[in-house]
Parts: sequence; C-alpha cells; structure tokens
Amino acid sequence: MNSSTRIILRDLGRVLHVPGLMALASLPICYLFQEYYAIWPFVWTALIALVVGQLLYRVFQCSDEAYLDQAMVIAALSWICVSLLGALPFMLIAANLTEQPQVSQTVQAFRQPWNALFESFSGFTATGLTVALDPSALPRSLQWWRSFTEWIGGAGIIVLILSVVGSTSGIFRLYFSEARTDRLAPSVSSTVRTIWWIYLLFTILGVLLLRLTGVPWWEALNHGMTGIATGGFDITGTSVARYDERSRAVVILVMILGAISFSVHYHVLVRRQIPNLWRDAQQRVFWVFLLLGPLV
Repeated sequence: MNSSTRIILRDLGRVLHVPGLMALASLPICYLFQEYYAIWPFVWTALIALVVGQLLYRVFQCSDEAYLDQAMVIAALSWICVSLLGALPFMLIAANLTEQPQVSQTVQAFRQPWNALFESFSGFTATGLTVALDPSALPRSLQWWRSFTEWIGGAGIIVLILSVVGSTSGIFRLYFSEARTDRLAPSVSSTVRTIWWIYLLFTILGVLLLRLTGVPWWEALNHGMTGIATGGFDITGTSVARYDERSRAVVILVMILGAISFSVHYHVLVRRQIPNLWRDAQQRVFWVFLLLGPLV
C-alpha cells in the first residue's frame, strides 16, 4: 500500500472518532428523559465509529503529512463516512420503537435506510431538509441527535477534529480542503479552537435569549443549536410559527450571527474592530440583501 493511501486512511480514522464521541455524549439525554431503548443504538454507533477509527489510525499510522490532493480526499470521505455512521441512531431507535404500539409514521419512516441517510446527511451538512413528517412526534433522543448533527455540521467536522491535534502544514492543508482560509491565530489548531469558542459563545447566547423570551428549555436548546448552524432543524413541527415576535427576533439574530464569518466575529469580539461588520465587500452585500429581502 502506497504512502498516499496510508495517509488518507490514517486521517479518516481520526475523523471517525467524531460520531463516536457524539453518540457517547448523547447518552445522558437517554437517561434524562428515560428513553432507555435509545441507549444501545447510541452505544453501538459509538463502538462502531471508535473501533473502526482506532483501527484505521493505528494500522495506517505514519509520520507523513497530507498534501492538498490527499486532504481533499480525506475531507470528502469524512463527510460521507460520518454521515453514514450518523444514520445508525435513526434506524436503530426507530427499529426499537416500532415494536411498541401507536408508533407515529414519523418514527416508522426512519426504519428505511434511505430516510435515515437523508436525515443524517442533511444534518451534518447543515442543509436542514428533512423527511420527518412531524418532528414533535420524535422521541427526545432523536430530536437531540438531529440538532446535534446539524450543530456539529455548522462548525464543520474537520474543524472539530483539528481542534484536538497538533499544528502542522499537513493540518493546514486539511483545513484548507474545506474551503476555509481564515487565519485567526498563529497556527491552524489555535485558529479552529478560536472558531469553537466563538461558536459555543453564540450558541449559549441564543439558547439563553430564547429561554428569556418564554421558549421552553428543550426547544430553546435545540433551536439555538440549529439556528446558529443556519440549518433550521425544528422539533415543534411548526418551526417558529408558535413563538411570539420576541422569540422570532431572537431566532433572526441567531441566524444572522451564524451567517457572518468567524473572521469578522473574531475582529469584532477580540480586537473591537466593529467596522469590520461592513468594511468587507462580502459583508456589505450580505447586509444589503438582508435589508432588501423583506422589502421585496
């Protein structure tokens, strides 16, 4: 096996740890809402992702760095493989629930692999399209998983994995392979960590503001996560139509924050360079369209 293939499989193994850790992080939701039937689906997802990820990383471990063409392949394979693993909780939880009486059609639909794959790909790419007929009919564990995949996808799988590995030129190529060019700090690893704290800050801000306007905690958490990702997965079945004007204004604010680049946020928050919000030509076009859209 040539070195190029080894590099691709090694770094793909690194990325596969992401859905595994996400599944483990979702277990408290199962206990909190007493949805014990969802525990093993998340455990199996974590086991498959972590075991395969560790095998790839250790078997093909090497000291060579990824070049741009290899990084592009790694990024493409990562989105595919992570989304495939992300479909497992949908299918497995739906399979467990269909044995119970009075199961909704929304849950039953996820027994079909294509529906589960569609939802997972939509989440991890932060697209927001859904096959869920009524998201409010889903168990809390799947509502959470949909929001979690979209929240992670909003920041980027590669950004997440790069935040915990060292800074090398190969990592920069992997970062660049996702069409990211912002350098907010001296190294790429410190840059992605900066991206994460900004992302977390705005997520927490969105959740708290939604709660202050009267949105229940569970809805505020999920809609805060999907709003900042600008994907818009919903758990009510009516999007934000059930909320009052204050809550909708908060959602609009969260979506705007999610649409502005991390580079602009960094310069405004850290360097206090507020004119950066409209100094760049791209930002000016963004504000023009944002103001003209409602008028049109």
